[in-house]
Amino acid sequence: MGKILRVDLTSSSIKVEETDKEIAKKYIGGKGYATYLLYQYLKEYEKKGISPKDINPLGAEN
Repeated sequence: MGKILRVDLTSSSIKVEETDKEIAKKYIGGKGYATYLLYQYLKEYEKKGISPKDINPLGAEN
């Protein structure tokens, strides 16, 4: 179907991932799919004990 480029600026790495056809159908369109991916990434942080409220994309560490 499509591809996603995942860029990790901390490790200077990139990874190409195939999109999941079923997820793409469920969340029709780029905005819906992007929202799904964001939710999945935030769940990864929560597993590490980091609250989404504590993530600051404009913080000094970035």
